[in-house]
Amino acid sequence: NPVWSRGPNGDDRWGECSNPDDRNKPLSLRLHAILFDAGFRSIEGSPLQYMVDIVGHLATYHCFYQTVDESAVLTCAVCAPALVPAAARRQVSEFITALNFNLKLGAFEITFVDGIFRFRAGIPLGDTTPNPTMVASIAYVGVAMFDRYWPRMLEIIAGARSGVDAAALP
Repeated sequence: NPVWSRGPNGDDRWGECSNPDDRNKPLSLRLHAILFDAGFRSIEGSPLQYMVDIVGHLATYHCFYQTVDESAVLTCAVCAPALVPAAARRQVSEFITALNFNLKLGAFEITFVDGIFRFRAGIPLGDTTPNPTMVASIAYVGVAMFDRYWPRMLEIIAGARSGVDAAALP
């Protein structure tokens, strides 16, 4: 299946890290180099977290990359383009519980306090070093999931469909 998501400036180019094999650099700096080389110029966040916007088929999504140097893990949380209202959170939770049961990579999550809704996936790197394809793919899986399921979420939020009914659709 083609990936409909686009990187910075709406293109597919993620660039090359100037020195992706430099294992003496912290994982967060190697990730920053890949994102910067890919054309992302408004990289925000702490030294261990970067936020970039990626254009999907249905929306532009905030993607939060996080690194954990000690365990060599790279994660990306792709956030929904809107918060889930308090009245719809239980129904959305029922829907994503059913979806998550069959997912092979990543999972949907929701916070009941403020309605932040995201898809998070992670890659344990082990002895490998991140590369542009890996960094792009971990975000694209979340963007693709939202492009596929966001219309059903909107139906649940609007009260037009229950979480259980939405999960039963193909």
